[in-house]
Amino acid sequence: MYVHFAERPHQGRVILAVGTFKSTQEFNPDRDFGQEKLEFEVPEGETSGEGEVVLSMNGRSRPVPFQLLPTKKWNVFVVPHQHLDIGYSDYQAKTYEVQSRALDQAIETIGKHPSFRYSLDGYWVADQFLKTRSEPQRQRFMQLVKENKIKIPANYFNLLTGFATSEEMIRSLYPSYEFQEKHGGGFDYASITDVPSYSWSYASVLANSGLKYLVAASNNERAPVLRLGHLNTRSPFWWEGPDGGRIPMWYSQSYQQLPHIFGLPPQVSGGRDTLPIFLQQYSGPDYKSDGVIVYGTQWENTALYTSQAKIDEDWSAVYAYPRVIFAGFAEAMDYITGQAGDAMPVVRGDGGPYWEDGIGSDAYYAAVDRQNQHRAIAAEEFSTIGAYVNPRVRPDRETLNSVWENLLLFDEHTWEADRSIEDPESQLSIQQRAVKEARATEGKRLIDEVLGRGLSIIADSIANPPGAVLVFNPLNWPRSGLVEFDLSKNLELVDLATKQTVPYEVLFSGKNFSRIRFWAAEVPS
Repeated sequence: MYVHFAERPHQGRVILAVGTFKSTQEFNPDRDFGQEKLEFEVPEGETSGEGEVVLSMNGRSRPVPFQLLPTKKWNVFVVPHQHLDIGYSDYQAKTYEVQSRALDQAIETIGKHPSFRYSLDGYWVADQFLKTRSEPQRQRFMQLVKENKIKIPANYFNLLTGFATSEEMIRSLYPSYEFQEKHGGGFDYASITDVPSYSWSYASVLANSGLKYLVAASNNERAPVLRLGHLNTRSPFWWEGPDGGRIPMWYSQSYQQLPHIFGLPPQVSGGRDTLPIFLQQYSGPDYKSDGVIVYGTQWENTALYTSQAKIDEDWSAVYAYPRVIFAGFAEAMDYITGQAGDAMPVVRGDGGPYWEDGIGSDAYYAAVDRQNQHRAIAAEEFSTIGAYVNPRVRPDRETLNSVWENLLLFDEHTWEADRSIEDPESQLSIQQRAVKEARATEGKRLIDEVLGRGLSIIADSIANPPGAVLVFNPLNWPRSGLVEFDLSKNLELVDLATKQTVPYEVLFSGKNFSRIRFWAAEVPS
């Protein structure tokens, strides 16, 4: 309680009485005016009912009645996690190793503090770790995944869902699904952290993939629209996609909530003052659970703050409630949604592709990648058809996997270095941009390679005369369109079906060829 005074108190005294409990405190501040904060510890059995405070100061007394109501016995589920930026804070290759090193530290920390948990910010971290760690360390990691002490979300990494196609959003779940089918851990939730990017179709993709939950831990610095919508206070809620598919979602205003509450390294004294403020937003009558989630414990691409692993022990040594519990996100949501029942609200609509302006800063390569997104599907189709027409061949799955990896890495949310605006000519800015642009050019090269080979296999099965130009349509319906190719000089273009010369436009000429463009009408699917 706060005692306000407009004169210097002499022999100030406060008596608090509630039920059978009574406590007295003296206060004698050395100020002529202001306020004094007094704290009383009240036995738990006396925390409900009418109470009274009697303030005595300078020969005067004043009684103040109050109503004391107990709060919930909260369970605060802390989800330890650090954000993944593929680049931004440092060169891309260095971030791979920093994230893997943090995972090394998490494995060691769980060994010392068995209650500690660690959640990756995408399967990409696990993939990089497994590529570069010794077999004994790989086995330690696998074991902790099986024990649900290290959690891997379904997403590959954080996508720009406004730029990614639905096909890519689906395929971004493939690597994690394959890993967890083989090694356990549970394919149960997806996460998007930092850049707010929640395209409406993503809800349908996740719901139809069989996932249980989505966590959105946002950076609202330049995108306060969702913060002003108070989605955090409505959590957990159903996010309903355009097809009616629903996925339970938790919206966090930050992806590093632990430092905001307890500090970093976390301190019990920090949480003592701040945790009650955090819990106020979940204290309304519509929030049915006694569990809340504190998502994320530190900044991106940094060494693991191992001191965080003791905050649950340090806190419980002082306070019975709120309980501070390390957990995986899905584990916490199981508890919270189980208590919420049918009371969870339904949210429909698009979350907006905020912070995707990096694409506009690199428009040429974004256009190349846009073409790659569509041509990659055609490359898979023609590779598959080639295997049907010639049973001795099979699609080049390894190259196709590399195609999709480059496509997804181009969609990954990190764009440019952290200093790219102020220092665009720094080596950090130049090299990070070059790696990002290479995702588009390498993707195009691989697609050209797969397409060329697949079309060659199909063409070999077609009985046409030498020199024939074959036009393929990858769509499921007949299509007309412009076609370009190099025609050797002194040759004409003839339609084999009608035996008629096909008109064409010469775009430019070389010594022995002309680049021509003609209209191909009603090419069958």
